[in-house]
Formats: sequence, structure tokens, C-alpha cells
Amino acid sequence: MPAHALPEARPLRLSVRPDPATCPNPYLRLFYGALAPSVELGEPLVVNDAWLRARASELDAVHFHWPESIWRPGSDPSGSRRRVAGLARFLRLAGSLGIRRIWTVHNVVPHEHRRALDYVGCFTVARMADLLICHSEEAARAVRRWFRPSGEIVVMPIGNYAGVYPQPRTRSEVLQEIGLDPARPLVACLGDVRPYKGLDVAIDALQNLAGTVQAVIGGQPLGDAETARQLARAGALPATVVLPRRVTDQEFADYAAAADLLWLPYHRVTGSSVLLAALTLGVPVVASDLPFFRQILAGHRAAGRLVPPGDAAALATATTELLGRPPAEARRAALALAARYEWRDVIRPVAAVLERWRSRR
Repeated sequence: MPAHALPEARPLRLSVRPDPATCPNPYLRLFYGALAPSVELGEPLVVNDAWLRARASELDAVHFHWPESIWRPGSDPSGSRRRVAGLARFLRLAGSLGIRRIWTVHNVVPHEHRRALDYVGCFTVARMADLLICHSEEAARAVRRWFRPSGEIVVMPIGNYAGVYPQPRTRSEVLQEIGLDPARPLVACLGDVRPYKGLDVAIDALQNLAGTVQAVIGGQPLGDAETARQLARAGALPATVVLPRRVTDQEFADYAAAADLLWLPYHRVTGSSVLLAALTLGVPVVASDLPFFRQILAGHRAAGRLVPPGDAAALATATTELLGRPPAEARRAALALAARYEWRDVIRPVAAVLERWRSRR
């Protein structure tokens, strides 16, 4: 039985937004699975005062991931302001009913199209939260600096993705299927295609590496004009396959495992599940030298390299260097680094707080 389990006390009952059962990101299922049996999930969280009052007797905490989805729907600014005001009222009510409030700070503020209301919304959640979960020390410092919350802040690394993805198919089968050459080195950019993830840098690096590597770029586009322009640039490159849609778990496993390297040339980042997923599949990475990536990759040059953000030449150089190392050595290094982030270990700071809440209930 995990050390954080207290069988004599009933589990904490949480309602969560978004619903882990329907969210495409496996992170949520891994997170709550690691907390079992100390935590159990109730109905998916609905930001509605009447809904909260009706469940107050059976609910111990509400937990928000990506709360900007609450106030961002639609384009009506007055509607967005009402949603932030409603969220503040909901959080105050939860506190008055003795229901704890948790925010996992995947992004200190949303990455794209930031508006003043995004800062107001995040400030509102941060100031009212009883617990804020950050995935790096840098994110925790930013939360303290920007929001000055009164609740507790814990730093919990993102865990690995062991057991999540299906068995990859053979490299030869996967690359022949999408028209690439199994005998040539392959780099991959996988995950939602969004401006902050540096597709522009990846394209410039591919041009620097012309004739040396081939590439696959797969993920759901954000849907704005700049993303469409960058995808069109990528699609015009030789030996580059662009899949502008959400890739399935099987496809992610196939393309990542077929790749010699996975690229993460982000302009900014708070946390990245793609990094841990790649390492779990034994794929070395080249990533921007940003605090979250540095926290994991620094000192592990066989598993990944850090390059200055926005520097396509450095990305190309690091790629050439890593491709010069024995593939089996790079794979072993990536797997060994992923093994440092078992969920039973990374979850401990959060579990310790929740156990205190259980003991005081």
C-alpha cells in the first residue's frame, strides 16, 4: 500500500475540471491514479453555485486545471467578465462551505492571445486557492511574484508516461506508410501546434539541415492565421510530413518511437507533458533552454540537449551532435531519465498536503 494511503480515513472526494475521463491528455488520469486510494473523484466540476451547494456535504475539494477555459469561450468581452465574476463568487462560496480549492498551474497565464482578463482570472483563482501545484521551481516563483497567494504552493514534477501509450509499430512500417525513408534520420515535432511551441524555429532548422534529416510534424493546430502560415511553410519542405490534426495515442507512439530525436524548440513554457512522454518512449530530445526543460535535462546530455530559444542554427547543430551518438546509447539515457519521474515519487508533495487535510477533517 502506498505510504500516503490512510485506510482508516475515507478518501477525499474531489470534483475536477476538466473531467479526467474525457480529457485527451493522459496527465489527469495518471495524476489522480497516483493519489488513489487517498482520493476519489466525484462528478465532474461544474462552476455553478446551486450545483456546489447541492453537493457540499459530500465534496472535500474542487480542483481546476486550465481555468481559462471558464472565461474564454466566445468573443463577448462582457460575457467573459461575467464568467470571471461568477468564478470568484463560486470560489468564495466553496471556501465558506469548507470546500478546499486547488489549482494546478499548468500555465501561469495562458500562452496565446493574452488579454487583461486572463490576468484577472488567473489572479482570482490564485488568490482564492488553498493549494497551488506547480511543475517547476520557476513556475512557483512566478506565481508568488505575480499573484502573492495566501494558499500553500507545492512543486511537483510531471511524472513519466509509462504504460500509457500502445506498443509502437516498427520504424520501417511507420515511415513507409507516410512516405519517408526508414534509412534516413528522422526528427519529430508532436503535440498541439501552437505559436509558442516554436514551429518557426523548427522550420528554419530543417532548412539548415536540408538533405541531412527528414521530419514529421503532427498535432492539432490552434486555428489562427500564423499557425496556418507556419504549417504551409513546413509542408513545402522536402522530406517533411505534416499531419495538421490531433494524433492518436498509437500515432504518437509510432512517430515518437520512429524518430531519432524529438524537438521542443519552444519560445516559452510552464510545463510539458510531451517531454516526459518522449523520454518514456526512449526518444532523446533537443529543447529550448527554458527553466522547465533545464530542470529535467540539465546534466543529461546523452538524453537531450538544451539550445537558446529561437536559435535555429543551435537547434540544427545540437541535432547533428546527438545524431552522431550511438542510437542505443541515446535510447538508454532517455529511458533512464524517464525512470526518475515515477508517479509514485513525484506525487508525494501533493499527497502530503492532502493527507493533512484528511487528518484535520
